[in-house]
Amino acid sequence: MHKLIQFLFITICTVGSLSSQSGQLTEEAREKIAIAEDTLSVFAYTVLHDSLETNRYAACREMIPLLVKTLKNENSFRYPFERLSSISIQYPADSSFRIFTWQLFISKDEYKYYGAIQMNSPDLKLYPLIDRSAAISPVELEGREMPHDNWYGNVVYDIQSVEHKTGDYYLLFGMDTYESYRRRKLIDVLSFNEVSGKPSFGKPVFVEEATYEGGYPTVRMRLVQEYSAASYATLKYDPELELIMQENLITVSGSYGEGPVNVPDGSYVGYELGKDGRWHSVKKVYNHVYDEAPRTPRADDDGNKRDLLGRRKH
Repeated sequence: MHKLIQFLFITICTVGSLSSQSGQLTEEAREKIAIAEDTLSVFAYTVLHDSLETNRYAACREMIPLLVKTLKNENSFRYPFERLSSISIQYPADSSFRIFTWQLFISKDEYKYYGAIQMNSPDLKLYPLIDRSAAISPVELEGREMPHDNWYGNVVYDIQSVEHKTGDYYLLFGMDTYESYRRRKLIDVLSFNEVSGKPSFGKPVFVEEATYEGGYPTVRMRLVQEYSAASYATLKYDPELELIMQENLITVSGSYGEGPVNVPDGSYVGYELGKDGRWHSVKKVYNHVYDEAPRTPRADDDGNKRDLLGRRKH
């Protein structure tokens, strides 16, 4: 069923002409998209929350062609889709594109992800993101560049733009629910081919400096941290410190029969942007370490917890 939905997604994203995006969204077009958004929001909610697998699959299968059809409306990039709260929609600072991502629950140890990149261009190019996570090994995950049709699926919750003379790129901060006892957060690197314009994921920009004198640094295409589902691990960009903040993880015995798991110890590793356009590790940004690693999700400063898409839980 998942492969059928993937095939459907690829087909409808690549067939048919797209309308020009040169002007403002007309009131008629806005009303047309708003009507479609009402239906899309129902499908998206069902995909994320329905208890029956058949209903989730059916909603996902129906939602994809309607979403693509809606995005083909003239100047649709200017429509914010604010009611699609079950889909993450993220923009970079330059608004050159936006990325739609969502999660489909299969079983307690299996999740599938779907997404699309909509370009803010005259031809309104749309690139489907095809989740191939099951075929990507841990070594490939950190060391391989991937095209948009061979994507490591996740829900993107933030985008940071990086401009450099060696080439501009975007950091995509994402969440992978992964399996019942473990979660993954990652920073993928999105760039666009200068000739074809096609997106690709992964770029050797994360440099972990050698831990001993005479050693060699480790260079990664993307950052990945896997941690216990019973804890919470921070992975974000801090604009005040101008650092990527990654919580330091330690391995402990799981409390619920899940075997060894990684949990945060209260300290942080940072990555700062170097003159070479790469992010270099800075050890122990904060030095406080808890006697026992935190095992429950943390709240924001205002006391509200966040869900998968970064929304406050009430």
